[in-house]
Amino acid sequence: MAPGDLDARAALQQLYQSSGKWNALSESIRGEIEALSTDAKEEKLQLLRDLIPIYRDALQLDSMLIQVYGEILALSPYDTEALTSLSQLYESTGRWNELIHVLDRQAEVAADPEEKVELYLRIAELWIERFGNSNQATEPLERVIRLQPDRTDALAQLKDIYTKKRKWEALFGVLGREAELASDPAARLDKKVEMAELCTERLHQNTVAIRLWKEILAEAPDSTRAFDTLENLAEREKDWETLASVLHKRAELAASDAEQLDQLQRLGVVLMERLARPADAISVWERVLELDSKNSRVRRMLKDAYVAARDWESLEALYSESNDWAGFAEVVGQAAERADEPESIVDLSLRVAEVYRERLGEPHRAVRYYERALGADPTNVEAAKGLVPIYEKDRKWPEYANALEIVVSGSGPDEDLDVRLNRVGSLRSVYLNRLGNPEASLGWATRAYLLAPSVPEIVAGLEESAEAAGAYEDLVALFRDRLDNASVPDAERLDLQRRIAAIAGERLGESLESIRQLEAILEVKPDDAEAMAVLDRLYRAERRFADLRSLYERRLRNVVDPAEEWVLLNEVAQVEEELLGDLPAAAERHWKILENNPHDLDALRAVERLSQQLKQWDRLDAALERRLQSKVGDDDRLSVYLQLADLRRIYLEDPPGALECYRNALALDGRNEVAIDWPRSAIRRRRGRRGRSDRSPRARVCQARSF
Repeated sequence: MAPGDLDARAALQQLYQSSGKWNALSESIRGEIEALSTDAKEEKLQLLRDLIPIYRDALQLDSMLIQVYGEILALSPYDTEALTSLSQLYESTGRWNELIHVLDRQAEVAADPEEKVELYLRIAELWIERFGNSNQATEPLERVIRLQPDRTDALAQLKDIYTKKRKWEALFGVLGREAELASDPAARLDKKVEMAELCTERLHQNTVAIRLWKEILAEAPDSTRAFDTLENLAEREKDWETLASVLHKRAELAASDAEQLDQLQRLGVVLMERLARPADAISVWERVLELDSKNSRVRRMLKDAYVAARDWESLEALYSESNDWAGFAEVVGQAAERADEPESIVDLSLRVAEVYRERLGEPHRAVRYYERALGADPTNVEAAKGLVPIYEKDRKWPEYANALEIVVSGSGPDEDLDVRLNRVGSLRSVYLNRLGNPEASLGWATRAYLLAPSVPEIVAGLEESAEAAGAYEDLVALFRDRLDNASVPDAERLDLQRRIAAIAGERLGESLESIRQLEAILEVKPDDAEAMAVLDRLYRAERRFADLRSLYERRLRNVVDPAEEWVLLNEVAQVEEELLGDLPAAAERHWKILENNPHDLDALRAVERLSQQLKQWDRLDAALERRLQSKVGDDDRLSVYLQLADLRRIYLEDPPGALECYRNALALDGRNEVAIDWPRSAIRRRRGRRGRSDRSPRARVCQARSF
């Protein structure tokens, strides 16, 4: 038969088939298959399928049939018909390994998940039943679970396999899945217990075990086994939060006070030493003391907890129960020494200092803590206030000043003014009298003055400090600034002007400024004796005699007391005569004195002197007449008569008046030659024409008297 003659080949195969020559037929088909090229996949598959009924039905050669199915699958790996038939052949012939392989191929090809699951279950079954190989059964069972996680039969098989094979992690996963699928709470709880035990005893995954035992306790709060296991695991893993939670629940569930005390004490230690949660530990220790008030160990631990929690009020209350203030101070003092944050250092140090000062009466032991507080907060007023009286008592003036400055700087404007002034005044005094620093003293004096400029003591302190510092210009500037304030009362304004005048004149050598201020005072208060007295001195020093006279005139206008007026008239007369050279004005002043007191001999003498210098003969005559009317002795009277006689004879051309005076003089002294000579000369001139006169003294006297 020629190669490629398809018709001949078909006729021959039909002949073999009709004559029952199956081997020849199969050989013919095989030859045809071999003649095909490698690319003729479909033609080969068809020819192979033609061989199937020959080997299966006619020849019943399972081995050849298996070979044909193998060749089909080689060309078409996912040929379901071939796979199915092949699996049946393998099973019927007991070729289990090949069956498993084919079933696995079938599962891969199957589109229906349910079909896949059944195939994998069959594979697992074959591995277990035919080979006793649980390890190989694991993979298909796991594939089942991946396809159908709720497949309990697969889970059960896996659980059994993992348990036997001690594959604990895998078993844990199966148990977890069973727990998820369990609808009955009790069954689910049992699964969780199994998982927890597995983690605890086999896997040693304590963290996971702890989580599971917690879940178990949430569902079964009275499970002693869960409590015990969880407590051991938490302690082993140093999971102090969990341990604290377990101990807390056990304390709540305790059947007796003794058991509760034990659990609480263990809980307190964990909270304090392991979790560093002193606030929580405090509530535990306080509960313990309620159950056992005499437990000294717990009391000590409660104190430590208060310290750790910085609950100083509660700590103080605890120590106060036993009146152990020294112990409280020691504990808080140690905390202050260990503190790092400035705020804590200040708070603790002040507490200790207060205890030493108020509770124990040992202020000097408080100094260290007040100073420590200031070291942490250099502006802390409370610490400074505590140190001020101690430093003052110990006469530590630099430290005292520094502390008091902190107090003053930290005082608010709403604080009592007297208190503020007292503090500032103390600083002024200390710097001046204790520390020898007048400049600093002046600074504080100025501050006090600005707070209370109208307080006499403040002003006096300001002047004292300014004098010590030699800061007179600064002092005057302060007073001037105050004067610029329109609200300053008149009395204070006058006082300020007076002070400025005194400083300007006496300390600064500014007489003009002093005069200006004093004159301003007199504008407001014309009768201000003090201002006038100072002006008197300044006018004289500056040789402002005209102003000095004006000052006297101002004083005279306001004088009421006659005695004072007499003094002023005499003084102004002296100024006018000696300093101004205004003799007429001086004479008028003395004459004014005489108008008030006609018998003032000094005024009379002054008028006489000035009238003579001014050649005011009439006034001189009048003055001499007034002197004669005064109570004067005979000698003075004789002299006055003689002066008056000369005045009238020489300047007033009043011979009769002169003779009258001589006559009066002779009446006082009959032998007075001056009184005798002028009348005798007059008689001689009269008798020159009559003859010689008697030259004897007695004759002269007689002649004078007769004249």
